[in-house]
Amino acid sequence: MYLDDLPDVAIARRIKTVARGRALVSEGRAVGVAFTGDGKLAPESWIVRFDIAEGQDERRLLADAFVSTGANAVWYFGGDTATRKAVTELGLESFAHTAVYVRRADPAVSGGSLVLRAAQDLDTQTRRLISRHVDHYQAPRFAAALAGGEIVGYAILEELTPTWSEVSAFVFPAARRHGYGAEILAKSADAAEHTGRMVCAALSYNDGGSRAVVERAGFRLADYYFTARQKTKESK
Repeated sequence: MYLDDLPDVAIARRIKTVARGRALVSEGRAVGVAFTGDGKLAPESWIVRFDIAEGQDERRLLADAFVSTGANAVWYFGGDTATRKAVTELGLESFAHTAVYVRRADPAVSGGSLVLRAAQDLDTQTRRLISRHVDHYQAPRFAAALAGGEIVGYAILEELTPTWSEVSAFVFPAARRHGYGAEILAKSADAAEHTGRMVCAALSYNDGGSRAVVERAGFRLADYYFTARQKTKESK
């Protein structure tokens, strides 16, 4: 399920913001730019953004980008038709890297005892602990999740566009395994949707535990960010 207006999620925006660009030239003029990872959020050997002028040959320019940057992989969103076409025509093998979910169903969790409360003034230690969980968010908003009057975790929301928000949940270690994560996500998403916003979530493709949590909270898979590279001999 792909949505035309689904924006880049927060981690993708951060990766692209700190990427390093190299111009792609054809017949003496620039026709595109290939950006490589910063070595922290994404390897320097990855092309993480591939922007070319309309009407250009995607396959040829991506091949040129690999040569000029020395990259051995390209990281791209499934909805990026130009990059996906170039990857396909070059015969590269794609692997899911980051899963993007959108709110598309009623959550499996219902009712619950949690209450979300605005948490604008977090102490330094707590903010540092939670922020490590979403250090790629640029302007996170926090809401404390209370169960029986005790804070068990936090809902974290990042506004991506005027209409889209990304949500995440943090549960303190002592409060885990009680289903609080899904309930925090569901209630945070409900609050955002009640203001007319669309809601998404992103997580590592290999994070099966988090995938179960977001699905219980009523999210459904929309698309992936992929990495693509030359096929190995075993996969040919």
